[in-house]
Amino acid sequence: MTKRAVILCCLLGLALYGAWRMIPWKPPKQQPAPAMKAVPSDGWLEYEDSILRFEYPHGWNVWVDYRPAHGQQVWTVDPPDIRQNEWGLIHIYAYIDRQEKRPLEQIVAENDWSPRKQITQPKQFNLKGGTCLAYIVEGPLDMFGGPNDGPRYDTETMRAECYRENGTYFDIWSDLSTFLAGQPDARYQKNLGIFEHVLQSLEFKPVSQSSPQPDPATKK
Repeated sequence: MTKRAVILCCLLGLALYGAWRMIPWKPPKQQPAPAMKAVPSDGWLEYEDSILRFEYPHGWNVWVDYRPAHGQQVWTVDPPDIRQNEWGLIHIYAYIDRQEKRPLEQIVAENDWSPRKQITQPKQFNLKGGTCLAYIVEGPLDMFGGPNDGPRYDTETMRAECYRENGTYFDIWSDLSTFLAGQPDARYQKNLGIFEHVLQSLEFKPVSQSSPQPDPATKK
C-alpha cells in the first residue's frame, strides 16, 4: 500500500469516527415488562410495622427514617455489602401528607427522567391493601468524565408507583446495576428478582390499624 493510500485510509477512518461520535444516543423503545426470575425465599426475613409489611433477603437490613417535617416516612433495605456496593439498595417512600390524586398511569406517563428513559411498559401489582405500577428506567452513567470519554456505561433503575387503599402515595425504587451499554450483568438480574420479590410480598396496612412495631428481623 502506497503512502498516499495509507493517508487516505486514515482520513476516511477519522471522518467515520467523527460522524459516529456526533450521532445522538437514542434509547430503545419501550418493551414489555421483563419476565423476572423467581428468587428462592428460604431464609428470607419479614419486616412489619403499623403501615406496611414485606419480606427481604437474609443478611440484609431494614432502616426506618421518620421525616415529619417533610410528611414522609422512608424504609431502606440494604444489601449486606452496602459499604462496597450500593447497587440493589431498595428505597420505599411513603408521602403521608402529600395530596396526590392522579391515577398511577398518569403519574408514570408524566414522569420526566431526562436524560434517562423509561424502557418497559408498566407492570401492575395488585397487593393486599394497595396497587403498584412497576417499570424500568435506563440511561447513561457518566463514570469517566465527559459523555464522549471512554466506553459508555448504562444504569437501570426499577421503580414502582403505588397507592395504599386510603390514597396514600408510595414511591419505591432501586438502582439495579451499572454495565457496559446494552450488556446487563448477573448482578442486574439478581437485584431485579429481589426487587420483584420484595414488591410482591408488600402489604399495606389499613390506616385505622395500629400495632406495636416488632423486631424487624423475624423469620417467616
